[in-house]
Amino acid sequence: MKQQSNTRNLRGRFSLLLLLGMFVAIFGILIYTAITENVTTSEIPVPEYTRLFNVEALTNMKLVVTTKSKSREVTSTYTYKGKFNVYVFKIRLKNDNSLNRIINYKNESSYISMNAVYTELPSFNFDMEERSVGPGPVSKLYFKYSGDQIQSIAKNDSLQCYYFKFFTFSINYDDSPYDIVAQTQRGYIPASVIFKKKDKFIYGIIMTKAEAGEAMAPDLLYKMINK
Repeated sequence: MKQQSNTRNLRGRFSLLLLLGMFVAIFGILIYTAITENVTTSEIPVPEYTRLFNVEALTNMKLVVTTKSKSREVTSTYTYKGKFNVYVFKIRLKNDNSLNRIINYKNESSYISMNAVYTELPSFNFDMEERSVGPGPVSKLYFKYSGDQIQSIAKNDSLQCYYFKFFTFSINYDDSPYDIVAQTQRGYIPASVIFKKKDKFIYGIIMTKAEAGEAMAPDLLYKMINK
């Protein structure tokens, strides 16, 4: 009995040390990523992002932050009428294909990958995170979604817009881990996403609520952009 007790104690200590080692490793990765990515923030608008929106939308939009890093294309976060968060990013493409050949939609749950480091994005009543290390040029984009409904607002070779109520959703490229992933524990959250292709870039826009009880019209984001 004593030997069995000692064995259990050793196993417990080993598990504790293993868990501690994992925390140290993750903390080390976070520090290394922060140093090597050279992340900078500002309140300077990105002209190519503001040109995505029409004049009426821009009069009601406020820039929160613009973020630059070593491996990721610049990103910008806005609020719209103080009621919605708008996140804008872009991805460089390997080939000049149409969106219909690049984007793949799947009805599938998404959860944060344990083999990547993530940073928080603006959200309300849910968690949304972005992979700290950005992708290089990509050939495929995967949008995974699980929730109550998804509605196509526009779909053609250069622009696609969807409105949905999600439990989880994610975006990833080729065979890489999730680049953007969101999940909620408080029921379904309304959101809208736009993918717009121009030259060899895809511009992504994600809109979510910033206030409780605020309704989101399915075509709200679509009406805000320059077609």
